[in-house]
Amino acid sequence: MTVIIFCRLTVIHEVMALKERIRALRKALGLTQKEFGARIGVKPNTIATYEIGRNAPIDAVLTLICREYGVSEQWLRTGEGEMFQPLDQTGELERMIAALSSDERIQRIIRAYWRLDEGGKYVVKKLIDSLLDEAPPSVSESPDVEAEARAEAEAYYRQILAEKRAAAISSALPHTAGHTKTVKKRA
Repeated sequence: MTVIIFCRLTVIHEVMALKERIRALRKALGLTQKEFGARIGVKPNTIATYEIGRNAPIDAVLTLICREYGVSEQWLRTGEGEMFQPLDQTGELERMIAALSSDERIQRIIRAYWRLDEGGKYVVKKLIDSLLDEAPPSVSESPDVEAEARAEAEAYYRQILAEKRAAAISSALPHTAGHTKTVKKRA
């Protein structure tokens, strides 16, 4: 009987330590429960139950946390060692990208830039510099430009619509082979 109680106390102690490590990791990454869970496919309320110790994550979730966030599995499970695994250059980049933005598009842009050679990076830098150097249009200019663009688009739309209608009418008229009727205009 004593052994069973001891085992239960040990499990409870491990869950309490694990809950604290999960929370410490999430805080170290600067993520909300929602953001933290989204990247591993777990709902925010489930992350909350892990952090308060109501439930312990299954092994598959612990593995996902380690893989997604570069966490030492030994640290996550036992509290021993460093929180993060030593990273190679690619792993370090992935951790920095994740810390910079949770927006997948921004992460893809950063990865694409990282893979460019020096010439490609130079071109991207120059493009960004030119975008940053341009003064934004004044408030008084913007509505005129927008109105002009809308008017041009509307005119183009009407022209295409008229052409489509004319083509539809023309194709609906009966055509007889070899017989054409010439109409003379009166002056």
